[in-house]
Amino acid sequence: MTTVPLTGTATRPLSTVTVAGRLSARAETEAEKLTARLDRLPMTRSMWVMAILLTFGGFFDSYAIGLIGAARPVNVRTLYALKADGRLARHA
Repeated sequence: MTTVPLTGTATRPLSTVTVAGRLSARAETEAEKLTARLDRLPMTRSMWVMAILLTFGGFFDSYAIGLIGAARPVNVRTLYALKADGRLARHA
């Protein structure tokens, strides 16, 4: 019997089962049964709303990270008065 741990969600070790005397299939764990059951559930209105809200949140988070990533080098150069070679410029 081969034991392959999942990410801590399996309650029993995985095992192989002989089917029809020659084929082998892996036994289903509790975590796999749970995810299969969740996959069979229909999408309700509240689930669609949650999916749309998460999508918008991810979009705006990525957009903000992109803006900060593009503006930060210019901001640092002007804030600290860096020269093109990376040395600090003297303020008169």
